[in-house]
Amino acid sequence: MEYIVTLSPLLIDFVLVILFSFSLGLQEHQRFANKKELQTFGTDRTFTLIGIFGFLMLVADVKHLILYTIGFVIIGIMLGIFYYEKITLNARFGMTSIILGLITYGFPLLIMNSPRWLSLLFFVVVIILTGMKDKLQKLSSKIESKEFTTLALFIIISGVILPILPSNNIPFLSISPYQIWLAVVAMSSISYFSYIFRKYVFPKSGLLITGILGGIYSSTATTIILSKKSKDDAHHANKYSGAIIMATAMMYIRIFALFFIFSKQAAITFLPFFLFLTITTILTALWIYNMTKNGEGTISNEIFKDKNPLEFNMAIIFSILYMAFSFLTDLIITRFGTEGLNLMSTLIGFVGIDPFLINLFQGHYAISSTVIVLATIQAMTSNNILKTVYALYFASHRAKRYLTIGFGAVLITNAFVIAFFYL
Repeated sequence: MEYIVTLSPLLIDFVLVILFSFSLGLQEHQRFANKKELQTFGTDRTFTLIGIFGFLMLVADVKHLILYTIGFVIIGIMLGIFYYEKITLNARFGMTSIILGLITYGFPLLIMNSPRWLSLLFFVVVIILTGMKDKLQKLSSKIESKEFTTLALFIIISGVILPILPSNNIPFLSISPYQIWLAVVAMSSISYFSYIFRKYVFPKSGLLITGILGGIYSSTATTIILSKKSKDDAHHANKYSGAIIMATAMMYIRIFALFFIFSKQAAITFLPFFLFLTITTILTALWIYNMTKNGEGTISNEIFKDKNPLEFNMAIIFSILYMAFSFLTDLIITRFGTEGLNLMSTLIGFVGIDPFLINLFQGHYAISSTVIVLATIQAMTSNNILKTVYALYFASHRAKRYLTIGFGAVLITNAFVIAFFYL
C-alpha cells in the first residue's frame, strides 16, 4: 500500500508528460497534414517519445540532473541537424517545430519541480499558441508600431515609477506620491486594456460590444459618440440607445473594480447595491436593444478618436485632479462633515467622478464604509443625469424616445438606492 502511495504522484506526472507531448505532436500533425513538403522531424509519436525520453533521463538522475542534461544535449544536436537540413533542402527558416521539441523535452523538469497549477497553465498556453499561428499573424499585422512604445510606457509607469515613489504624505494632504501614482496606474490599466480590446480585438464590433468596451473606458464619452452617430443611422435607433445604456452598466463595473482594489471591506458593503444597479441597467439595455429585430448594426473603431489613456499629459492631469479632490474632500469633511461630503459627491458627478472616487476609496478620511458607499452612489447618479442630458441633446429624434425610457429606468433605480440610505 505504501508503495502505491509513493508511486502515485510519479505516475500522475508521467501521464501528464505523455498527454502534453502527444497533444503537441497532434498539433504538429495537423499543421503539416496538407503540406507537400516535409518540414517537421515528426508528429504525435515522435513528440511523445521525446517527452518520455526526457522523463526517463530525469527520473534516472533526479538529484544531479547529469543524465537529463546529456539527454538535452543529444536532443539539441539532433534538432540542430534537422534544422540545417531543412534550410539546405527547403530554404525554410521557421523554428517552431525545433522550439516545440525542446519544450517537450523540458516539460518533465517543469512538472516535477513546480506547482501543479503552473504545469497545467504552461500546458494550456503552449497548446493555444501552437494552434493560433494564423490568428496571431493577422493580429500582429494590425498592431501599429506606436503600440509597442505605449506598452513600454505602461511597464514604466506601473513597474518602474510606482515602486520608487515615497510613501510619506505630502504636506497639507493626507496622501503620498505613491498613493497618487497608484491611482493613476489603476485607472490607466482599466482604460488601457479596454482601449486595446476595442481597437484590435473588436475593430468593427456590434453596437452592444461597442457599448460594453466603451463604457469600461469612459461611459460619458461613449454616450456622446453613440448619440451623435445615431443621427446617421435612424434604422438602428434602439440599438444605439441600448448600447448607450449598456455603457452605463459598465461604468458600475469599472467603479466596483476600483472600489475592490483600494477598499475591499467597503466594496463588500457596496456589493448588494452594485449588483442591483448593474443587473437592472443591463436588463434595461438588453430590453431596449432587442425591441426591434432590425439587424445588429456595426460601428467602426474610427469613431473613437480619443487619445491613448497612457499619454503622459493625461496622467499629469489625472494626478492634479486627484490631489485637488483630496484637498477639497479633506477640507469639506473637516468643516462640514458627512453632509458636506454628500453635497460634494453630487456636484462632482457633473464634472468627473474617477479621481474623486479613487481618492475616497483609498480611505484617507475618518468616515465609515456606509458614508463612502452613499457618496459613490450619489456621484454616479449625478453623472448619469449628465449623460442623460448629453444623450437627449445629441441623439436622433427617434433614439431620444428609447433613451428617455432607458435613462429614466436607470435614474429611478439610482433614486431608489439613495432613498434606502436616507430612509
